[in-house]
Formats: sequence, C-alpha cells, structure tokens
Amino acid sequence: MKQKAIYTLFAVMLALLAPTVTVIPVDAGEKSAQVSVHIQEISTVTHENVLLGDIARITGNKELSEIVIGRAPFPGHDRIFRKGQIITRLKQHDVDLEKVRIVCPDIVTVLSDYNEYCSEKLARLARDYVFKNMPWQQEWVRIEDFFAKKVMLPKGNVNVRFSFHKDEDFLGRFNTEVFFYVDGHFKKKIRMTGNIIVKAPVTVCSRDIARNEVITAQDVRIQTKDITYESRDYILDTEALLGKKSRINISAGTVLHEDMFKTVPAVQRGDMVTLVVETDSFKITVPGMVLENACSGGQVWVKNLASNNKVCGLVRNSKVITVGF
Repeated sequence: MKQKAIYTLFAVMLALLAPTVTVIPVDAGEKSAQVSVHIQEISTVTHENVLLGDIARITGNKELSEIVIGRAPFPGHDRIFRKGQIITRLKQHDVDLEKVRIVCPDIVTVLSDYNEYCSEKLARLARDYVFKNMPWQQEWVRIEDFFAKKVMLPKGNVNVRFSFHKDEDFLGRFNTEVFFYVDGHFKKKIRMTGNIIVKAPVTVCSRDIARNEVITAQDVRIQTKDITYESRDYILDTEALLGKKSRINISAGTVLHEDMFKTVPAVQRGDMVTLVVETDSFKITVPGMVLENACSGGQVWVKNLASNNKVCGLVRNSKVITVGF
C-alpha cells in the first residue's frame, strides 16, 4: 500500500513538471487520413498577420497554413497567443477539431523579424541625400550633430524618402521628415535634425574699404571661409566687383555680398560722348550728350548734337556710345 502511494506521488510530480500542451486526438477509424497541427511555443514572423503555418508544423492539410491567427507584433516586439484563442480561431474557420490532432502549448509567443535603422545608418542615408542634392562641392561640406531615433521596420524592400523643403539651401541647421516604405507601403515617419557646415572659396576684402570707394583688383581676393551662416548673396568671382562702389565701410577679411556694393554708371546725364554708327562699309562718328545714367554694356538715350535727334545706343565705355543703323 505504501509503495503504491509512492508511485502515485511520483506520477503526479511528473505530470506537474511536463510541459502543458493540449492534444485533441482523432478517432481511430480516421488515423489513415490524419491531419496534424503541432504548434510551437516560440515562432518568428516577417509579415503583418500571424498565420497558422507560421507557428505550427502541419501535415495532412496544407490549406490550414493560411488561417490568420491574429495581427503580428510590431517590429522588435513580441505577442502572446493563448491556447484558447488559437482553438477559437480554428473553430471560426470551420476546422473540425474532431478530425484534427492538435498539439498546442498553453502560451504561444510570436516574435516579429525586422530591419533596424539605427541613428548611424540614418545619418549615412541623410549624408548621401545631402551630398547628392546640395549645390556645394563635397570637399567643402561637413555634416554633424545628426539626431534621429532608431527605426524598426518589418522585413521587406525598404525605401527611405527625405522631405527637405523645396527651397532648402543646405546651409546650417536642418530639420526634416523622413518617410519609410516597405514593399511600397508606408510604414513610419520620423523627424531628423542636423547641421551642414560649408567652407567654400569666396571673395573677401584684401584691405579695409571705405564707403563709396571704387573697387579694384587689388582690393579683393579669393579665400576659403565658413559660409554656413552667411547670407546667400556672397560673391564667388572677384571680377564681378571690379568698378563697383562700396555702399558701406568694409573690414579686411570680410566675406563680400552683393548688397554691399552698387554699380557705378559708366556715363551720367549731361556727359559728352562720341556716337558711333558703324557697318562693314563705313563708320560715322558724331558728338552726343547723354540723357540718363547708364552702366557699361547697358542701353542709354543720347542726343545727337549734329541733328538734335534723340537716339538709343549701347554704352561701350565712358566716352563711346554705339548706335544701330
């Protein structure tokens, strides 16, 4: 009697230690056409829905593989399905449990496989985008202070799109949205910030320049300067400044901008000039008087002093106006 009690206690302990599963057997007469579903305790999925085929080994009826058990967890997370939930889903799909042998743990854990985009990877993608779309030469540019939270996406073909403003000048601080698509479907949006530092060869003053000075070649030079926080009208070509007047006092080494200068008229109202009419066959010159201020290369109205007629000509220099024939 005592020995029987010991055996009974030992059997109870084995039952408690064994993994808990539900087994739904089929009738003995149907064993030849048996359908078996063996559900695993832990499975990993790669799509949005958890299918029975994702979490179970199925024999005898592969159509059962397509039964949707529930939504998959978010990328990088897990989801718990209880035995009763799974059985209920099978019943909802008209599965005859009397004809299917099901082995199922009490708790089934489903993990979601994913693509992870860490901050470093996002920074590389943003750097590639900036280098491709900026107006600067790559060796002039340094991009720093990237900030973006890491992103976890479902497995698939990932497409990343940056949403910089259409008028983005790629200078200084930027703040842009980043959109993620998997297999053509939108999945997530985040915000990214960073700082674009640009050091470019620009025109600077060679010396201190006073207001209303006429600029000569000796007054300006090209120098590499940090233009990150300069206004966009900086000057890259020294020749563009020659002959212009300064509007303000400018210190040596200052990055020069268009609005610091004004164009000096080559001719002014009342100037005496020579009017030239020239063709392949002849050339005629007559004295004239300028009726308005004009720059070299611009058009100007002048008075032909020989005929007192008003004509329009092209300013060649401060002394000569060419008139069409």
